[in-house]
Amino acid sequence: MRTVFGYSVILSLLVSTGCTPILKEVRYTGGYPGYILDQRTFDTSASKQLLLLRAALILAMAAEMSRVTVRGDDGDAFSSHLAAATEEINFAAADVYDTKTDGTGNVCVTARPDDENCSGFYANFEGGIPLLEQRILKVMLAALPTDKARKFLDDASRGNILGAAWSAVGTVAKGAGGLHFAFGRYRSGLEIVAEQMGTRCKGPKFDPANMTVIEAAECLGLSQSDLFGSPEREATRQDLRGDKNGLVQKGAFLALMRTVAAACVDLPYSGDVATIAASRDIRGNNCNHIGFKPTARPYRVNRDAKSLGAPAAGTTPADAPTKIEPTTGGAK
Repeated sequence: MRTVFGYSVILSLLVSTGCTPILKEVRYTGGYPGYILDQRTFDTSASKQLLLLRAALILAMAAEMSRVTVRGDDGDAFSSHLAAATEEINFAAADVYDTKTDGTGNVCVTARPDDENCSGFYANFEGGIPLLEQRILKVMLAALPTDKARKFLDDASRGNILGAAWSAVGTVAKGAGGLHFAFGRYRSGLEIVAEQMGTRCKGPKFDPANMTVIEAAECLGLSQSDLFGSPEREATRQDLRGDKNGLVQKGAFLALMRTVAAACVDLPYSGDVATIAASRDIRGNNCNHIGFKPTARPYRVNRDAKSLGAPAAGTTPADAPTKIEPTTGGAK
């Protein structure tokens, strides 16, 4: 008890003295990792949906990196990590997106609770972020070469998991090509965010059909000459909030999750014919469940789902591939 009390006193002192990590952890969107990432990527502090979209983007970058870092004999496990991280994103999404269109899967505010129709609660979103970070942690550890994984784990142990993931992507050896694959997906993510900006662009409104990432960066007010500069015209948190009270359209998630699924399908195979056949079954279950479908997190033991009103565990995203046709090449 004395030890617990001591920790409580230390925590209260840290908060009261304005210690940045602790203060940001308790009062900033996404906690301290969210604060760090807002300095390195784009500001998501005004939008729960945009915060979730950035987590999906980091997952997509890790999935792309796996194209050159994951060996064939590790492909089954890596596909499981991707599917688990995707499921966690869908659980978190149920606290910001309705899960159904018939009025039975609404996101609720606690002032007007209706348990029968609530797929989630806006106020519960922040509580699910650490769970999502843990899933992304496993994906990054599996995707990174051993020496880089050790550095990433050391950074993540300090509590800054998503920030460590972002840094880890940038430390992959250029010679291995992982950096190029990962940031190719990030450039696509910039276009997705710019498309969500609409008329709030700092430059011309972004037209994804006729413009490129150069115009996307211009829309976000990002410098073309200084990576770490902060131009006065850079998009603010209110600019990035989005239309319809901060709602990022679901299509943005569908686009990113399709790339995660594609990377999962493209994981290399190794072993004899029987081993590859077994791997196809494992990956068929994992990769085919990667997609975006906000799903209420199970909150009852599924002993008698009907009487308990429990949502079934697991997801079957609508946009997930229906069939896997992988090549049977060796380890990359």
